Amino acid sequence: MPAYVIALICIASFIGFVLLVLLAGGIFIFNKVFKRKQQTILGSLEGASEQKKNIVVPMRKEAIEKLDSYTYEPMNIKADDGLKLVGRLYRTSSANPKGLLVCAHGYNSNPLRVYAYITPYLLEDGWDCLLINLRAHADSEGKYSGFSILEQEDVRCWLTHVVDKYKKIFLYGHSMGAATMGLAASRPLPINVKGVIFDCGFSNAKDVIYRVLPKKLMTFIKPMFWIADLIARIVCGFSYLSKNNELRNNIQKTQLPFLFIHGTKDEVVPIEHGYELDKLCPTEHTFNVFEGAEHMASIYLEPERYIKLVKEFINKY
Repeated sequence: MPAYVIALICIASFIGFVLLVLLAGGIFIFNKVFKRKQQTILGSLEGASEQKKNIVVPMRKEAIEKLDSYTYEPMNIKADDGLKLVGRLYRTSSANPKGLLVCAHGYNSNPLRVYAYITPYLLEDGWDCLLINLRAHADSEGKYSGFSILEQEDVRCWLTHVVDKYKKIFLYGHSMGAATMGLAASRPLPINVKGVIFDCGFSNAKDVIYRVLPKKLMTFIKPMFWIADLIARIVCGFSYLSKNNELRNNIQKTQLPFLFIHGTKDEVVPIEHGYELDKLCPTEHTFNVFEGAEHMASIYLEPERYIKLVKEFINKY
């Protein structure tokens, strides 16, 4: 066999091997980021910080136990693509509720973990609280998460279900749930949706996804990301690399006031995401920094201040 043929075979084999590695990496990224995962109510403590182990989780556990004493109305709706979405409606004891907060949790989380602490305070203040399970999380159906892109449409479905029952509705989200609410608020909404509470949400999904991947992938991360994005387009019908799906390119369209909250020690969604959105938000808003707070931990480090901020915001508009 001529030497040049052997060389061509070697080159073709090497290229095929590289493409196979990139394809495998793209599939790995897609499954790791978007595929439904098994969860527990409180989440894993593996590799958890001292703040999470000693402050956040004990307070969450106590709050969930307290919320168990409250009655709620189970709610189910259908998403536009037919998935069953599940939520819990907690009603205030007031005969005339001030309004409703629609609450969305973060990635690989659940509404009880995120909202058990603050819900009783909101109920006592006269507000109903709808705690929704995002698609592919907890009791809601779905094999894949949309990392806020698909979920924004699900929020609009929830609003259609409750819009005629309340004079005032606020969107309340943490992390991916905050990005979800921000994207939803960047499009026209019913007039009785009055504002957004945005706790440690991200300005774009790509930067956050980088952080959950093994560092060993970084050499080939861009082509793997493109492949994972192609898989997401084919399997789920969305692109997470499209700038059209980034909140930082959509928040300028909102007409709602925002209450931004972010911790300075957030290593999941760095506070720079919040600063970026603070500069881009065109409506009335405040940016509230919680010194030393890690991801979704602001309320546990300064509960009185946090609850006061939320109450003042929803009672203002």
